[in-house]
Amino acid sequence: MMAGQGRMARRGSTGFALGRTLRGACAGLGLVLLPLPSQACEDAACKAQTAWMEAFNGVQIIQRGADGKAGTIITGRYSTKPDTDMAFSYDLPIAEPPKKAEVAVLNGMILLDKGIEGSGASPADSMISPLVMARIAAGLLSQAFPKGPDSVGAQEVVAIPRGTVAIEAAFLSAGARFGAPWSLNGTASRAGNGSISYALVLKSEGEGSKEQTFGEARRPFTYAAEGRFDVFPTDFVMDGAISLEGWMVRAEGIDPKPATVAGLRTIAEARVARKNDIGKPDATRDFSGFWKEKCSNTYGLKISKQPKAHLYALAFCGPGGCDTPVEARKSYIAGDPHMEIVNATTLTIDGSTYLRCER
Repeated sequence: MMAGQGRMARRGSTGFALGRTLRGACAGLGLVLLPLPSQACEDAACKAQTAWMEAFNGVQIIQRGADGKAGTIITGRYSTKPDTDMAFSYDLPIAEPPKKAEVAVLNGMILLDKGIEGSGASPADSMISPLVMARIAAGLLSQAFPKGPDSVGAQEVVAIPRGTVAIEAAFLSAGARFGAPWSLNGTASRAGNGSISYALVLKSEGEGSKEQTFGEARRPFTYAAEGRFDVFPTDFVMDGAISLEGWMVRAEGIDPKPATVAGLRTIAEARVARKNDIGKPDATRDFSGFWKEKCSNTYGLKISKQPKAHLYALAFCGPGGCDTPVEARKSYIAGDPHMEIVNATTLTIDGSTYLRCER
């Protein structure tokens, strides 16, 4: 399965940019893809997990079949900073013939893919799944090595008979959770260049462990995590000279469009496409408040004014908290091609309808 093992739970229809892209509904080129988890880190376990993610900027994830053979190898570069480039390549060595696919995000806004079309996988799923799996791995490693990545030796045995905190990766619309108690066994090793390889097996007995989409609780639950975290000296930036021949860009609705048909010949041209298309200031309206698809939902968008006149930050909020101001999407709303003002209490954002439930 190109987009992951099918063991991660999608959240309810969050409707914010990534929530809709996971359902294939990108609006034009305006895809906002945030790599950080949607909830604010307030507890020690979450902070330790985040510290592991931030210590690296590259990852390899190996998914094995029941026969133990590597079915999918995902290799890529990521960033925990907003508005950055990320890219993942998928190698399927057991396919006949072996296949390769690529997916990338430019400036945190534009989703491009190559080789995924026709595979049955969603390009947005293929981007977010490695981030969820990497964050779960970071959570497991942070429990095994609470002093951080530097405490991992050349060859370590991991054996935790009973974990007492839940392991969770929560992004804007996809996530996984393994409730306590759980056990963890495996190995981890640190190379001379700072990379850390791991092969771990978690068995969770806890309430709320999510095995499939929509988060059915199944117990006991076993999850295998195998791969490597890598360290590169600089943040990843895709070469602007790379040709987009053969690449796809998410366009109208769920229909893919060749990048060249969209008028994008190179990465450099894609990088600036609609970069500044966030509407125009409108002094006659105030969109501040808490907006939800249904006011009974426990998640939604907190829209707040920014220091720049009539600019707004759209922060996704859930039970665990809200996106930080840095993470939040910025827009004037009025005139933004990805939003529509229906009336004073109704907005359409990336194809989803939101109601102002609180001022």
